[in-house]
Amino acid sequence: LRGNALYEALINGNKLKLKENLKNELGRIREVVYGPDGYLYATTSNRDGRGEPGEGDDKIVRINIEKL
Repeated sequence: LRGNALYEALINGNKLKLKENLKNELGRIREVVYGPDGYLYATTSNRDGRGEPGEGDDKIVRINIEKL
């Protein structure tokens, strides 16, 4: 439960490369879904009793995949 990046799998033939996106920008990313509008939606969880949560923690984030 320490995921703080969104990983993208780049597949070329039989080769796989993982690309990190948004590393350390959103906090701990919990769930990511692809919306019908073409955006990704991610939830974050930073208020679980560990660390010091900030005012903007625990949110739903809309991500434009073309800008990753």
